[in-house]
Amino acid sequence: MTRPNHTCRLKSIGPGPGRPYNCGSINESESSMKGYESDVTRFIREFLAKHPEVVAKQEQARATWWDRPQDFKENAALEAAEVPRKSYEYY
Repeated sequence: MTRPNHTCRLKSIGPGPGRPYNCGSINESESSMKGYESDVTRFIREFLAKHPEVVAKQEQARATWWDRPQDFKENAALEAAEVPRKSYEYY
């Protein structure tokens, strides 16, 4: 077993003697997970590859609701017309 380059104080992780805390570096865990792909990610990637019409529908829906030109003067007028709330309102 190789020790990490940084110094690590061993500490107990639970009841029982001799159970040291593993303080491996983040780089070690990243390299072991490098090729990992979850089942959900794989399913979505494969589904979108088989059904390109879904991607087109997503882009169309985004354009409908989000990708719209903004009228900043109208937005400023709407914000200026708002009535300030009272500090505490009873309902």
